[in-house]
Amino acid sequence: MAENLEKVLTDIKSQPWSLLTVNNQQLLYKILTDSICYCILLTDLNSIYYEYLSGLEIERKFSEMNAGLEMSLSRILLQLKKALKGLENGDSQNLCVTRENDEYLIKMETLLAGIPFSWTFALKENRNIRMKDHLLIPCLGMIAELQQRQACLLSIIEKKDLEIEDYKEQEAKVSRKYLETKPFNSHQFFQDRNNTEVLARTIEESFIRVFNEENNDLYTSVVSAFNEVEAKAALYGNETETLMAEEDLARQTQPMTQSKEELKEQEKNLEITRRKALEKQLCSTPKAKKKKINL
Repeated sequence: MAENLEKVLTDIKSQPWSLLTVNNQQLLYKILTDSICYCILLTDLNSIYYEYLSGLEIERKFSEMNAGLEMSLSRILLQLKKALKGLENGDSQNLCVTRENDEYLIKMETLLAGIPFSWTFALKENRNIRMKDHLLIPCLGMIAELQQRQACLLSIIEKKDLEIEDYKEQEAKVSRKYLETKPFNSHQFFQDRNNTEVLARTIEESFIRVFNEENNDLYTSVVSAFNEVEAKAALYGNETETLMAEEDLARQTQPMTQSKEELKEQEKNLEITRRKALEKQLCSTPKAKKKKINL
């Protein structure tokens, strides 16, 4: 179960967040299901809460909350996703979100073929699921990419203005007056957008503007790109660690190699010294005196 949970938490990173507005409170959630489990994350931008249930746990919970109903596991999972999708689209009249200590409870009731279907997501705070992985880094990546797109679009507009100016110098005219545009002034545009009132309206609508279907593909692409960067960095780190380990091992064995060589050299020098001493001893031995023979 732990291995499957780890895999699900990795896979759910690239899942875009959806907006859930209940009692004027804006929350973000994401849900990932497969054939044997579901995992749902919820954040109030302070912490991340989650619930992970495997197949047997889902079936047990379904029986407790919907006595008399019989559904396959795949049908239950499908119904949960549909119910959340409906709530996301504003159908929250049968939804109740409460917070108890470190837990969020999402209680919902929907109709399934005219029969009431009830479910309660019990999401507990998990400090191991980091806000930066699921929200901060993806949003920073989206901002960086949108800045690049903005720069490209400004460059295109500038070129278009130069093209229009060239047409005008050749006495070309717009066939319909309302299509005529003034040269784009990027400095004035940004100055207008930095107006406090304009920014205030943007901030009020920030959840709706950022977490919508238009940006879902961008969010997923940014997370996938970041995962690829992390994988390359990890591979480079492993290669670097291996190289450093090899160098360290070489440094450790080098003194031993040098000591053996020095030992051999010392033995060689000692042998030479012994030979010289022996030769000197032989040369210094007094020769025996020859005896005189009397004839």
